[in-house]
Amino acid sequence: MDGRYTVQTVLKKFGFVDGDHLTNAGNVLFGNSHPVTLKAAVFATDEKLTFLDMQMYEDNILNLLGIAEKYILKNINWRSEIVGMEREEIPEIPVAAVREILANSYAHAVYNGSTYHEICIHPSKVTIYSPGSFASTYSPEDYINKNLQSSIRNAAISKILYLNKSIEQFGSGFKRINSLCKDAGIKYSYEFADNGFTFIFYRKVFICSPYRGNIEENMKKAKFYGKIVVGTGRIPVILHLYFPTFLDENNPNERMTGIEMGLELMDSCDEVYVFGFDITEGMKFELDYARKKRNLSGFMMADSMQ
Repeated sequence: MDGRYTVQTVLKKFGFVDGDHLTNAGNVLFGNSHPVTLKAAVFATDEKLTFLDMQMYEDNILNLLGIAEKYILKNINWRSEIVGMEREEIPEIPVAAVREILANSYAHAVYNGSTYHEICIHPSKVTIYSPGSFASTYSPEDYINKNLQSSIRNAAISKILYLNKSIEQFGSGFKRINSLCKDAGIKYSYEFADNGFTFIFYRKVFICSPYRGNIEENMKKAKFYGKIVVGTGRIPVILHLYFPTFLDENNPNERMTGIEMGLELMDSCDEVYVFGFDITEGMKFELDYARKKRNLSGFMMADSMQ
């Protein structure tokens, strides 16, 4: 640096100062007067009733981006995989997808509205809310399936987030999110409202239910349990509908292999739902493992299909 570029000259170059004061855009980006509010919470259920944690942060956009990302990554589940000679920690939701949604939520928000930015972590989903209606006349599907130009609500804010590599300005954000979620097996959706836009990451549920005994009847029940879980927006993981197609339940070695692989799949889930009153030997393996994983919660339901 040769001294030509001071903070004042850089802010002026990008139009973030008016005389001796920051403009509105400059204030929400860089201000130290707590210009933007973020509410973040972890809930015990899918309703906003019982808080397990609740925080309110007031800061500028650049700082809140880091705060929001850390809050989400701290409160979701991670699993370990051995890659080569090293252990790799993998979050249930891709970090790149979280960053993309967060950055765009601040780039396209309305900053003089009546609501705040919001992160809600529920047992079945993680939601990210941005104040202001969706910034484009196109839908997210249009951006995924077509090559469209980005619709920019806050040009000055978007320019800075582009320069610091938080976003791009080519309308490909939803394409990347869709690709990242598809590769990770994550279901997502979004909701439009007059006062805001909500992006939803859905979480996975491991189904623990009987298989041995009346196998035909238990398979029917497993499918029924899957429908129940899907109906709540969750993604069911049901071993009975997968492993028996290539593993022999009557072969002790193959049966134990299926149980061990099932426990690995459980690591990628966020909850364990227990269906049925009769706990089989295989279910006991799964429940003992789930109890050791403090990030997994059990939920008991009856085995009736009525």
